[in-house]
Amino acid sequence: MRLYTEYVILFCFAFLLFVAYLIITVRSDNVNFDINGTKIPNLAEKNVYQLYINSNCASGSYQTFKYSNSGYTSNVNDLVISNITIPGNAAAKGTFKIGYADNDVNCQVAAPTNPVVVYENSTPTSNTLSEFKTFIKIPKTKFPYIQLTGFNYEAVAVGVEY
Repeated sequence: MRLYTEYVILFCFAFLLFVAYLIITVRSDNVNFDINGTKIPNLAEKNVYQLYINSNCASGSYQTFKYSNSGYTSNVNDLVISNITIPGNAAAKGTFKIGYADNDVNCQVAAPTNPVVVYENSTPTSNTLSEFKTFIKIPKTKFPYIQLTGFNYEAVAVGVEY
C-alpha cells in the first residue's frame, strides 16, 4: 500500500458514516402525520385539538365548538377541521352546517354575528355514529360553529392549527 492509504480509506469511511447520519436524522425529523388526509408536520403535533359542543343541543340552534370549556378560537393560526363525528338518530334525518362567526354562541336559536357557512351535509336515519372526513378552513380570530336541524344533537371534531 502507498503512504497514507489507510488514512484516506478511514476518512472516506468516516465521511460516509457522517452522510448516513445526516440522511437518517433529517428524514426522521421530517415525518408528517396523516389525519384524514390532512398532513400535519411533526413539529405541529401540539396544534391538534379535539373540539366538542354541549350535549343535547336543541334542533336548529347554533353552537360554537369548544376546547377546554370555552369557545375555541385562535389568534395566531388558521384552523383546519379534518373530521366531524355526530351521533345519529333513528327517528329523524338531520342536516347540519359548519361555519365560522365573530362571536361565541352557546346552543341558541339566534345566529352568531357575521356567520359564514363553509360546509353542509346530512346525517343518515340510524342510531350509529356518523363520521365525516372534511377539509374545512376556519380563519384565525373566528369561532367555528355547527347548526344541526332535525333532532337534538351532539358533535365532536378534530381541528389542526397551521
